[in-house]
Amino acid sequence: QLAEAKKYQKIVIRDLQVPAGVTLDLSNLREGTTVEFAGRVTFGYKEWRGPLVKISGKRLNIMAHPNARLDGGGNRWWKGGRNTKLQKPRFFEAIVDDSTITGLYFKNTP
Repeated sequence: QLAEAKKYQKIVIRDLQVPAGVTLDLSNLREGTTVEFAGRVTFGYKEWRGPLVKISGKRLNIMAHPNARLDGGGNRWWKGGRNTKLQKPRFFEAIVDDSTITGLYFKNTP
């Protein structure tokens, strides 16, 4: 579904469960694309490098509705604090040019 959505200038992501070990891959978006997070995005648990979310492109407008959340379920990785041997994924990676990212709410990052 995401590959199909990338063909459009506007992508709305609402109440999405991303499977464990899978990146929400919003890379190589069309120039000028708007991405709206409009609900809760959660991620399955797996020890891996990530990232959980990847965004790239030019002249992008990345935004979130007021109650939207990207919830990493971080408490699953918090055992042992900084000294844990668990492999934690990177949460968010953005490689953008001449773009805006506004209003994103990250909750419980790994």
